[in-house]
Amino acid sequence: MEEDKTDFRGMGDQEDTIFAEPPADGTVSSLRTTTLSHKEFMSEAKRELAAIFEEDPLLGDLFPDITVDEVKAKLALEHGQAMLVNVERGDGELLSTVVKLDATVMDLKHAIQCHVNLREKRRKNGVTAISWHYVWKMYALCFEKQKLTNNSKKLTDYGIRNRAAVTFVKQLQRNK
Repeated sequence: MEEDKTDFRGMGDQEDTIFAEPPADGTVSSLRTTTLSHKEFMSEAKRELAAIFEEDPLLGDLFPDITVDEVKAKLALEHGQAMLVNVERGDGELLSTVVKLDATVMDLKHAIQCHVNLREKRRKNGVTAISWHYVWKMYALCFEKQKLTNNSKKLTDYGIRNRAAVTFVKQLQRNK
């Protein structure tokens, strides 16, 4: 039996890539190859992933260009190792964010940042520049009228559990 001779050279650049396809007659010895550019190969891979995600009940709501961190978060949530925290922005938009069960306020802030940055990148197909230092200086997270001011405190210490609703509230300006 012949070895699969798929050549993945050029995946990181614009050179041609060889993509192996099983022959129509089902024999391995007559393996045929098709030459695809990197862009064509990635498009084909995304299409195949989208088809897999669409059919799977656990992965059905994921984007075809999903990141490894998103997969890990989704699996941790399904296995009870993480919780979903719904963060409501001032404009009413809801951000569903996944964090570990023992997450701190800082972990939640980091998860919000990743969620928003990834969403904006997917929307605009590029990089966005959000000053998170400014966001956290001007706004605080609030759960049941209690501001989450201690970044090292665990979310569970504030009473935050799975599917809890956290909101952004404007911080009062301190005089210098």
